[in-house]
Amino acid sequence: MNGPLFQVRELLRQRGMVSAGQLAAELRLPLGVVEDLLAHWTRRGMAVTAEAPAAGACGSGGCGSCGQCGGSAVPAALYQWREPGAQDRPRTIALRPLAA
Repeated sequence: MNGPLFQVRELLRQRGMVSAGQLAAELRLPLGVVEDLLAHWTRRGMAVTAEAPAAGACGSGGCGSCGQCGGSAVPAALYQWREPGAQDRPRTIALRPLAA
């Protein structure tokens, strides 16, 4: 059970909230493949899309270079893992840039 589907699941669990682009870069998979895998988890109710935080919410100073803070022209869709039985209440998660 070490295939890309479960790798996406594990990274979502670890990161809390992440964009498809970040997952694709970290897993070294094409973005389209990662989006398909995220769609699978979303259909099953295990992943949900989340709104991008306000500019500067990640603590990086709001540079906007990563696309997470809404500083870019098109904010990235963020995905969040949802454990079975979890209540439908919004969570606030501070985002941090991925290490290069």
